[in-house]
Formats: sequence, C-alpha cells, structure tokens
Amino acid sequence: ANWLFNYAASRAQLAGMWRNVVTYLKPGGRLVGLKGNVGLEDHLRRDFRYGIKSTVIGKVDDGLKIHIEANTEPKIEFDGYSLEARLYEEVPVEMGMREVKHHVPTTEDLPDVAGEDMAFWRGFLDNPYCILGTAVKLA
Repeated sequence: ANWLFNYAASRAQLAGMWRNVVTYLKPGGRLVGLKGNVGLEDHLRRDFRYGIKSTVIGKVDDGLKIHIEANTEPKIEFDGYSLEARLYEEVPVEMGMREVKHHVPTTEDLPDVAGEDMAFWRGFLDNPYCILGTAVKLA
C-alpha cells in the first residue's frame, strides 16, 4: 500500500480506504506500505536534498493539502494530504485493524553508504519525509 493514504483528504476518505483494506485482507493479514511522515513541519521546509520537496498549498478540515515534487527528469509532481497524526492511528483501529505501527528509519535501515558522508543522511533520519507503516487485520 505504498503512498496510498496521502490521497485521503478527510477522515471519511481515510476511513473508506481502511474499509477497503479490511474488506479484502484475510483475517490476520498484514498491510505494509510507505506513507508520508505526519511529523511534517520540518520536512516541508526542505529542498531537494533527498529528491522530494513538499509545499503546503491549503488547509482541509482534518489537516493540510500539500504539493509534492520529485527531483526527476521529466519532473514528477502531484498533490496529496497530510491529515492530523492521530487519524492515522485511530481510523485503522476503528475499521478493524490492530498493531498499527509506524516504523521510523534508523541508521541500520540505510543501504550500505560506505564512503558516504553520514551527515548527509542525518537530516533524513532526524525527520524522514516517509516512514513504513504496518497494521494487522483482526482475526
């Protein structure tokens, strides 16, 4: 479910996405996916250092509308949402999931960066723009 939940513009849309997950996931099944880090404040001010730049372009009832640009050729850009952090915890549980976890990357998760400057990666590790999320459907 990579980059799925950042398209929910409201609690109701997020609940609809999780309802679909619960409908089609086997009991005891695990959802795994990348998602935007809801601790967005600092990374919104970043440049393209890690290949992605985000800008707040509006507000919605449950959070922010953001514009995301990838430093690629050709340029890739799209709009998404960053809802209140508590919604990414509450809604999956309300829909029938458990063990909802957000896995923040550590130095052990980085690929082999021998010879690279770890100071470069420190900003990402301190406040990553994406994190791994997991949840298990009730059996």
